[in-house]
Amino acid sequence: MSGTEVGIAVAGKFAENLVDRIFNLIWNRIARVFKWKTNLKNLEKEVKKLVAESESVRQLMEAADRKGEEAVRKVELWLTNAEKYIGEMEKLEDDEDKAKKKCFLGVCPNPRARYQISKKVEEYLVTVTQLLQEAHNFKIAVSYCPPKPTAPVNKGFEDFESRTPDLDRIMEALRRAGTDKIGVYGMPGVGKTMLAKEVARRAEEAHLFDSVVFVSVTRDQDLKRIQGEIADKLDLQLHGETEFRRANQLKDYLKKKKRILVILDDIWSGLDLDGLGIPFEEKKNEASSKGEEQMQCKILCTSRFHDVLSCDMDTDQLFDVRPLRDEEAWELLKKIVGDKIENSGLRDTAMEIAKECAGLPLAIQTLGTALKYKEHYVWADALLQLKRPSPENFRGISAKVYFAIELSYNYLEGEDLKQTFLLCSLLGQNANVENLLTYGFGLGLFQNVKTIGQARDRVLTWVSKLKSCSLLLDDSSILTLICMILFMMLPYQLPQGTTMCYH
Repeated sequence: MSGTEVGIAVAGKFAENLVDRIFNLIWNRIARVFKWKTNLKNLEKEVKKLVAESESVRQLMEAADRKGEEAVRKVELWLTNAEKYIGEMEKLEDDEDKAKKKCFLGVCPNPRARYQISKKVEEYLVTVTQLLQEAHNFKIAVSYCPPKPTAPVNKGFEDFESRTPDLDRIMEALRRAGTDKIGVYGMPGVGKTMLAKEVARRAEEAHLFDSVVFVSVTRDQDLKRIQGEIADKLDLQLHGETEFRRANQLKDYLKKKKRILVILDDIWSGLDLDGLGIPFEEKKNEASSKGEEQMQCKILCTSRFHDVLSCDMDTDQLFDVRPLRDEEAWELLKKIVGDKIENSGLRDTAMEIAKECAGLPLAIQTLGTALKYKEHYVWADALLQLKRPSPENFRGISAKVYFAIELSYNYLEGEDLKQTFLLCSLLGQNANVENLLTYGFGLGLFQNVKTIGQARDRVLTWVSKLKSCSLLLDDSSILTLICMILFMMLPYQLPQGTTMCYH
C-alpha cells in the first residue's frame, strides 16, 4: 500500500470517528431534551434516599454528642454536602416550571429550558449517587437513643393567684439580658421547689433554652451525685471517676450548647459552679467577647437562706416566695380533702387548721392528706396541737410546719410503716427501694417474709403508702423526702440498739 493510500485510510478513519463523536454529541443533546422528565424522576428518587441517609447520620452525630464523643470530620463534611444537594432539589422546581412552558405562542415545547434542566439533573444525579455510596462506607450504626426530657414533670403544681406575679417576673428575668443568676428564697414548705419546677417546664415549653436541667443540691452538696444527675438528664455518659475529670467532661459538653438553663434546687451554702462542671463564667466571657447581649448560660437557685443566694451565689436578682393567702390555703385544703370538708360540723375546724398551717402548701398538703378520712374529733385534736406547738424547733423550720408534718407521721397506720419512713430519713439521698430492702433485712423489719421477692413487694407497698400520705415525693427511682421532714424526724429513733450513719 502506497503512502497516499495509507494517508487516505487514516483520514477516513479519523473522519469516521469525528462523525461518530459529533453524532453522539448531537444525539445526547437531543436526548436530554426528551429525557428531562425521566432524569428528574430518577433524581427525586435518589434524593429521597439521601434525605433518609442524612437524617440517620444526623441522629448518630447527636447521639455521639450526648455521650461526649466527637464526630468524625469526614462525616460532618458529608452531611454538609448532602444538605446542600437536598436544598438544590427545591431550586430545581423553578427550572421544572420553565421546562413545562411552551414557546412559539404556546405551540412548541421549550427545547432550551428542557435541555438545561436535564443536563443539570444528570450532574446532580452523579453527585447524589456518590454521596449515597459514601454513606454506606461509614460503618456506623443506624440507631440512636433519643434524648431524655431535661425539665421535670411538675405533678401537683397549683397555679395560685398570688404566685402568678412571681412566675411572670422570673420568666421575664430569664429572658432579660444581663440577668444571669436568679435566686428564689423562702421558708421551708412555702413551695420553692414546685415554683422552680414550673419555671423549668415553662422555659422548656417556650423553647427559651436548648437545654433546661433541674437538679436537687441538698445539704450534703455531694458534687459527684449532682454531676451524675445533670449528666443523666442530658443523656450524657460521664467516664471519669474523680470530680475534677467529671466536671471537665460536663463543661466540654455544656460549652457546645448555645443556651442553657441550670436550676439548682435547695442550696444550703455556696456552690462552686466551675468545680461542679457548669461553665458559667466561660460562657459569660464568650458572650461578652462576641458582643452578644443575651447570656448563653443562666442559673436559677433556690434556698431557704437569703444570704446564701445574695452573697455566696452572687445572684443578680432575688425573688421572695411568700406564704399563700388565707383563701388560697383554704381552697388547697378543700381540694385535698374533697366535698367532706364542707360538712357543717367540720368546716369551721378545717378553716382554722388551714390558717394554722401559715400559708405553707407543704404543711397543708401533708396534714390534709393525713386527716382526709379521719373523724371530726381527730381534726379538733389536730387543731389543738397546732395551736400549742412545742418550743423545740430546727434551723429555718417553723414550729407550725414541724407539728403539721409530725401529726402526719403520728397518723401513719402501723409501726412497720413508721419504721420504714424513719429508715428513709436516715438514708437521705440514698433512699431507694434496694437500700430499703437491704437495711430492712438487717434491722428485722420484715415479718413473715421468706423470699427476696416477697420482701421487695412489702417495701413497694410501704413506699406506696408513704407517697399517698405525701411523706415521700414520687421522683423516679429515688424516694425523695420533703426537705424538712428529714430533720424533723431526728428526735425519733429506730428500734433500741440500732445505730446507722448518715449518707
